[in-house]
Amino acid sequence: MSLSTLTERADSSGGPGPGPGPGWRFAVESAANRRVFALSTALVAALGLLPLYESVWWWDILTHTLAGGAITGWLLLSGRRASAVVLLVALCSGAWELLEYATPTYVFIAGGAADTALDVVCNFAGSAAVAAAFVLVRSSLRRRSPTEGKAESRPVGSNAPTDD
Repeated sequence: MSLSTLTERADSSGGPGPGPGPGWRFAVESAANRRVFALSTALVAALGLLPLYESVWWWDILTHTLAGGAITGWLLLSGRRASAVVLLVALCSGAWELLEYATPTYVFIAGGAADTALDVVCNFAGSAAVAAAFVLVRSSLRRRSPTEGKAESRPVGSNAPTDD
């Protein structure tokens, strides 16, 4: 089940109760909109291309955290499990940073061992934060869902995410 399906069901329930209010529903619907998420991802990528790594000490931290979150968001919107997505992003981030560390500086922008470790931690933190927010919002929308207590039907072979 996609997040947009959950937001539609939460909007139709109407009544008060646990779960996100109208402001949260707007934020979730906006984030679940692939066009808005695509524009946000393009902005994150553009921020990473700005040459501020040398002059702004926290720029590398920000770009790696946002990149880990953006990649995680796309994978979660495509129906993957949150735990598998965070693991995949951590493994790919680690592999990329080791490759970056092992190559000369004219191939990649390479830093020292501490910079490489911090980059992996920031990618993981961004990924974990987005996955946790996704799971929390999804579970609060399910609690508010009018089909609560009923068995949920999913097509066989569906890529719909399940609870982690």
